[in-house]
Amino acid sequence: MATYVRLSAVAAVVLLACLVATGCEKGPEVVQGTVSSYDAATKMLVLVEENAPDSVLTIDLATAEMGQEPTAGGKIRVAYRDVSGKLQGVRVMDLGHTIQ
Repeated sequence: MATYVRLSAVAAVVLLACLVATGCEKGPEVVQGTVSSYDAATKMLVLVEENAPDSVLTIDLATAEMGQEPTAGGKIRVAYRDVSGKLQGVRVMDLGHTIQ
C-alpha cells in the first residue's frame, strides 16, 4: 500500500511538471487603435493606440494571421508578442470602419 501511495505521488508530481512546462505560456497582448501606416512590402504596421493616443506602436505583421491588409485610418485590433524587444503580430482583426 505504501508503495502505491509513493508511486501515485511521484506520478502526480511528474504530471504537474509536464502541465506547467507545456501549458503556462503567456498569451499574446492585445491592442486596439487606428492604423497610422502600413508598409505591405515589409509588413510593418504603425498603430496609434486607442486608449493612449500618445502611444504609437510599430508591429511586424510578417507572420500574423490576417484577412485583408490594414489601411491607413482603419480601426483594427492586433494580438502580438514582444520577442526580444520587437513586437510581432499574431493576429489582425479589422473592426470595419475607417477614421477620416
